[in-house]
Amino acid sequence: MTEVVFLSSLVTLKAVGIRPFQTMKYLEQGIISQIIDANLSVNPSTSTIEPTAAGAVTSNATANSRPYQEALHDDLVMTYGGSCALCGLDEDELLFASHIIPHSKDPTRAKNLNNAVLLCSLHDDLFDNGLITIVKKGANRFGILVSPGLANSSNPEASRIVADLKS
Repeated sequence: MTEVVFLSSLVTLKAVGIRPFQTMKYLEQGIISQIIDANLSVNPSTSTIEPTAAGAVTSNATANSRPYQEALHDDLVMTYGGSCALCGLDEDELLFASHIIPHSKDPTRAKNLNNAVLLCSLHDDLFDNGLITIVKKGANRFGILVSPGLANSSNPEASRIVADLKS
């Protein structure tokens, strides 16, 4: 990436004409200028980018790795034809191997394809956070169950996501 722009205050993409969930590989220069101009109108004193978030930039962390995850992802890509099982998104960078029964609850099922589904980043987050689940509706038929919190949200974007899941 060249000419990366960091904004010191939040500017919604909607304010500069980008629709929610609109896929863009690159922003045109005109759009970048609109975002920067919108940011400056919200915070006119921003002529240089000063750090605004508290805390250290980095810290040491220990994480458990799952060496099988890449192979499971590749197997699911083959199984699902390289697309999210719920919406059909086919950008590999946005597709994740999602465990139906979480790895932490039953590590013996972690590498089992019958315990995994290929989901895009949005649906993976909804699934992992318990906002949606996949339910069996008969022999080889499945549906999506939406949590009451998401289903009853007054947020228009949440309502749109729920409507998309029901269709």
